[in-house]
Amino acid sequence: VNSTFEEVQASLHKTVGSCPPPCSCRTSVEGERCHRHIKWAKEHGIKKHPDDYFGLTSKSSSEDFQAHLHKDGAGDCTSPCNAIDLDKLMPADLKEGETEEEKEKEAGKEEVQTNKTREKVEKQMEKDEEKEDDNIAQTSLAPPVEEACQTAAKGSKCYQDVLYGMQTGVHVHPDWYPGLTDKSSFEDFQAILAKNPELDCRAPCACHTAVQGEECYDHVAWVMGTGLSTHPTWYPGLSSRSRSEDVQTRVLEDENTTCQKPCTPPLWATPSLFCFSIFRSQGYELDLVKAQVDRRVGIFSCDEFATLSDAVLPVSGGVTTLQIPPCETVGVSKDGTAANTLIFMQAWNVIKNDGRYANHDWTIKADPDAVLIVPRLRQKLLPHTGKNVFIKNCMKWTGIGWPMMFGSLEAYTKQAMDTYFAGADRCKKDLQWQAWGEDLFMGRCLDMLGASSEFDGTLIGDNVCKGANCGDGVSAVYHPFKSAETWFQCYRQATEQVPT
Repeated sequence: VNSTFEEVQASLHKTVGSCPPPCSCRTSVEGERCHRHIKWAKEHGIKKHPDDYFGLTSKSSSEDFQAHLHKDGAGDCTSPCNAIDLDKLMPADLKEGETEEEKEKEAGKEEVQTNKTREKVEKQMEKDEEKEDDNIAQTSLAPPVEEACQTAAKGSKCYQDVLYGMQTGVHVHPDWYPGLTDKSSFEDFQAILAKNPELDCRAPCACHTAVQGEECYDHVAWVMGTGLSTHPTWYPGLSSRSRSEDVQTRVLEDENTTCQKPCTPPLWATPSLFCFSIFRSQGYELDLVKAQVDRRVGIFSCDEFATLSDAVLPVSGGVTTLQIPPCETVGVSKDGTAANTLIFMQAWNVIKNDGRYANHDWTIKADPDAVLIVPRLRQKLLPHTGKNVFIKNCMKWTGIGWPMMFGSLEAYTKQAMDTYFAGADRCKKDLQWQAWGEDLFMGRCLDMLGASSEFDGTLIGDNVCKGANCGDGVSAVYHPFKSAETWFQCYRQATEQVPT
């Protein structure tokens, strides 16, 4: 009887498959800073600032107030647990030892007591309010600082100034934006501008977009990868093209969520790219990927990115790998390369469940030892954006089966990815793929499913195809460069600059 709603749900999750695990929660107790914030909000805050407590009244439960403060990021409040109210769950005629006459008598007593004490309680609360207002500036009972914040709205002068800083100013006048890069958030830039009294920018509101490793991130990923398709009515106004920040805003409405208000979504280039690499947990590739993360080059200069491996690995700079489920040992394909199709089938399922690919115009799979020049790649893909297309990139030979898509770089439109995910089981059943490399499988599968292909012989400079000349000024990818030293030598030669 004394168990929380979440404790009961956790028990049901273990025994009833249709019941998902509950989110983590903790109800604040007396003596904690959050508890003091709740007390002030219930007794004074909601009277002075009712608009700040939308949907609440002074009669709302402490848990309701704690949930509101948690979503606002105020008072160090965590998401509260829900107490189980048996009086609400149990029909009145089933309550033991209580007759109708006794219930009416008890209700009458409560009403009399309420009338006698209401005036006394209200007078005491007014005295408490006056006393606490005198001390509010000196204690932690102050209402959230966020009341004075305002994230710039689209079309405002501040919004335009922030965009200038993100797109141009940070490159032309980096000293104006100390500590920021073109990957910093909208709110980070606005916070800098708010310090300049000559600009009409207020301090931005507190925000936090969920990152990998957080419970909120997993919840958002589930919605994007599964929830939107299996339970669309739960998420009105959202679609597979919704940004993760929009999904997080919706998840914020759920009870006991660990999510906070997300930051303003970052600006994406055109066409937008979701890029990922796959590498083993053992071997040279991890160090190579770490070096790219630290300099934000290669796939890490795409609009969004992911890394996949056979284990969950902390890479660098907050990047953690998504794990590919284990499968059979890789053999050798008929062309002498790895017969790794089954591994990549599993990897594509991870990408589907992650869900972010659906936000972008293109999904790019690049090998870790492929030197990727993102601006060139965008230019080459732009003419094919919006079509059900994948790119073939190698004409090593002429004849049947050529050109082909070589796996150092694979480029698929969002429409082509949707085609693959809808028909992947059919490809696995109908194609004789067991001796193929994954790039051959993907090309044959999409051909069979009705996607179109375009050939661009300048897309890659690959020693496995026709050779790699990092100084050709044309290719978007050069491959293979298996050490950080040779990788960055090629990168500098291709871009004529040292990445910072």
